Amino acid sequence: MKKKLIAGVFLATMVASLAGCSTSKETKTTTSTKTTVGTEATKSTEPTTVKEEESTTQVVKDTNYYINKASDEELLSKKQEVVASALVVKSLAESDEFGNELPEYFIRGIRTKSFVNAGRMEVGRDYVYDIYVYPTSIDGHDITGIRSYAGGDIYSYVNDNEDYEYGSINAQVVVIPSPFKWLVTDAFTYLCKDRTDSLKSINFSIKRIVLSDSIKSIDGLAYFPNLTKINLPASLEFIGDYVFEGSPTVTATVDKGSYAETYCKEHNIKFEYRE
Repeated sequence: MKKKLIAGVFLATMVASLAGCSTSKETKTTTSTKTTVGTEATKSTEPTTVKEEESTTQVVKDTNYYINKASDEELLSKKQEVVASALVVKSLAESDEFGNELPEYFIRGIRTKSFVNAGRMEVGRDYVYDIYVYPTSIDGHDITGIRSYAGGDIYSYVNDNEDYEYGSINAQVVVIPSPFKWLVTDAFTYLCKDRTDSLKSINFSIKRIVLSDSIKSIDGLAYFPNLTKINLPASLEFIGDYVFEGSPTVTATVDKGSYAETYCKEHNIKFEYRE
């Protein structure tokens, strides 16, 4: 009799367990059975409420993914940053004093305030990004260039504000989308003292730069000691001699037979071909 009772209890427990497995994402009431083995077998049932919560999987890509693994196309498709305090400049001439073609509207810098010292570089805390995608339109002006210098009488400040200070982009990945054509890399930096106490335009944060296929010209004398990766599109027609002077560990991605490939060979820049 005792064996039959125990076997019956075991069978009832299995049935209840199987019934519970067939129900998902609901609140279920099951019966747990206690069996006491002694002089007499006793059986008691207690209601137990089990709540199954819906499981969700959220994929979070860390900064390392965007620095090393993300494709240029993925980064170029990311949302642009709308920064009202970007300093927009209008060109009053078609070329600068050196004969370089000028964009009609370009960004000179992004606002940085509340400076602190980080790695001997002053970093503004107003805008801090893992990835910074430059805006292509500000206050109705279509932006096609980024330059660090805007002096003389061939430029006009569109939205200057003396209360703002403009300086380094505090981001590890910087993206220059289409239709940008001109880039002067000093605009990413802030003038500060390096480890030899010399004044230089330096940015320790940037590790990767992504350029759209619209870029025609890159120039500048800036230092990016931690820059490891940049793509140089086939659209490039000019790269300044000193653009990568302060980036000893950079690897460029180029197209076979392009101007960028020739430049890298002539300037001893490590490169790989775009797939």
